[in-house]
Amino acid sequence: MGSINYENLKDEYQRLFDTCSIRPEKEDALDQIIARMERDRARYQKLQDRLGIPWYFIAVIHERESSGSFAGHLHNGDPLNAPTVHRPAGRPPTGGPSFTWEESAEDALKLKDLDEWTDWRIPGFLFQLERYNGFGYRLYHQNVLSPYLWSFSTHYERGKYNHDGHFNPQLQDGQAGTATLLRRLVDLKKDYMSDLAGVPAPTAPAKPKPVAAKTYLVRPGDTLSKIARQFGLPSWRELWKANREAVPNPDLIKVDQKLVIPTTQPTAPSEPAVPSETSDYIIRKGDSLTQIAKFFGITMGALLQINPQLSKPGTVIKVPRCSDEDPSIHVSLVPGQKRLWMEIATREIGVVAYPDGENPRIIEYLNTTSYPDPEEDEIPWCAAFVNWCLLQAGLKPKGSARAVDWLDWGQELEAPRASRVVVFHTIGGDHAAFLEKEKGDYLRLLGGNQGQEVNSTNFPKSWVMGYRWPKEIPL
Repeated sequence: MGSINYENLKDEYQRLFDTCSIRPEKEDALDQIIARMERDRARYQKLQDRLGIPWYFIAVIHERESSGSFAGHLHNGDPLNAPTVHRPAGRPPTGGPSFTWEESAEDALKLKDLDEWTDWRIPGFLFQLERYNGFGYRLYHQNVLSPYLWSFSTHYERGKYNHDGHFNPQLQDGQAGTATLLRRLVDLKKDYMSDLAGVPAPTAPAKPKPVAAKTYLVRPGDTLSKIARQFGLPSWRELWKANREAVPNPDLIKVDQKLVIPTTQPTAPSEPAVPSETSDYIIRKGDSLTQIAKFFGITMGALLQINPQLSKPGTVIKVPRCSDEDPSIHVSLVPGQKRLWMEIATREIGVVAYPDGENPRIIEYLNTTSYPDPEEDEIPWCAAFVNWCLLQAGLKPKGSARAVDWLDWGQELEAPRASRVVVFHTIGGDHAAFLEKEKGDYLRLLGGNQGQEVNSTNFPKSWVMGYRWPKEIPL
């Protein structure tokens, strides 16, 4: 399953927010919640001052997780007199046995790296709200927009995960959605929302005005965004404007419905920007020049200009130079394949264990190990994920689904550094994952079975049992 990519979702988030209508019968309930948020603003503001996260972002999450009660963890509403029991369990990992709300809240926000997020415009705000709760609705129930965001609005009718983790299509969410609360704040023109509401969503450079049109019949699975991309339109909005009378709601188009496709006047091509510094990249099976150009943020023309040779797997081509010390860039740079497994692991972000225990992707991870009977994903699968990623990178992994077995794999290293395999002991048992970077007393690890999904999560350095590195790759 592919990764959840913010850049690919920005337009969708802005469109959903722009077309969000609050159900009239819910306005009073929303206003009561907002009054409570404003009453407690000083407590949220302290976290904003420390972490740089808008106080109203913290407030809407607090409302959703524990109905605004300061007696529960911001992670999930569990009581503050002990670490969390439900997912994510064992938080905060240090301190206690009881915690102040501020201590717990800071841990919850840092756990999601929200202190490092800077795009607090509406699309970035909504992306982080959905990420905080998880992408289960988006990945596995695409006909239901997440009630965590859209409950109390016309974007949401029914369909919800039970407390036992099973999806019930008839169950209706009874809490206010976080995005719906945000919509109400903007509609009320609260002065503290001016920064958020006043900054427009990222827009593409000005496009030529549409001058001619053709038609298209909607097919099963089509959306306005998908059709717009198919015809090279700047965004779904251009398509919607051309069909607004026939499509009053951009989220509702019908199969066999005829749409007008606006076209744009051709413009003179500009010279592609050629990078001044380059690094070498080894083309892998399945790569395309289009994918490589997009990954490195340059045009196809620029990539071809610095690589006039035809390319096939194993060919070395030039790409824009990246900092090899930047752990956020996972590419295979010559010599060797230092970060190829990190790129592979990153593409898996968003894979989640199904409530019924049968996600075929996780079974695929387990099948690369010696685990005797990998029939369901409810067994620990963190080491299997590490094994699968290394195998996809063409390396020889341990072959074990037991995290502790990885302590004698490859080369032993003394200190943390990006891309290394980390083996450590948690409250729930042994764990293995890939190291992204250090964060003070914590390590940010990219791994599987972290809260039942593939993600990046912070863990204390004090839990580490060992760092390992592939023998095939020189340090």
